[in-house]
Amino acid sequence: MRRAIWLWVVVAFLVGLAPGAALFWWKNGSYNAARAQLISRNAQLGAENQSLTTKLHSAEASVSALAAQLAAPPTPSAATTPTSSSGAQPKGLPNITGRTVSPSPVAPGAKLALTVKLTGHADKVNLRIATVSGQFDKTYFLARLSFDSSGEVWGKTIAAPPSADTYRFFAIAYSGGQKYPMPGILTFDVK
Repeated sequence: MRRAIWLWVVVAFLVGLAPGAALFWWKNGSYNAARAQLISRNAQLGAENQSLTTKLHSAEASVSALAAQLAAPPTPSAATTPTSSSGAQPKGLPNITGRTVSPSPVAPGAKLALTVKLTGHADKVNLRIATVSGQFDKTYFLARLSFDSSGEVWGKTIAAPPSADTYRFFAIAYSGGQKYPMPGILTFDVK
């Protein structure tokens, strides 16, 4: 009889543990499945991050190349060959007599005409546009548009700066490695 009671106690104990053990194994299996899903998703996100980083570096390289191309002085072409009213080349050191940025005011990104007039002859001319805050500061190399025996006209058409603000502009002519700036600062508005 004692054996039967002990057998009954052992069976009852095992029957009582069975649901707990089954629940433990089921929860442990669910945990492992969720953990495997998280590891897989983490690997997928890492691959997506690497892909986006590669695309970002490619875009940065493209923007840098475009900025370098835009900053380079223009190469003369048949369309930008300067014209002369008299056929005579100007002589003497450059002296800037006028500079304009038009129209003003101008819409952000709209066409903007840069023009510099000078007496004498320049090897190159640039016009710098900047804000007082320093958030925008670019130098544009101009092309010689026309000339006569007394001077030259240099110019270029660009896209206006992208932000509404008041912009300052300065012109500098170069000849024989020397700078010949026009004194004073003029402004135009982007609205």
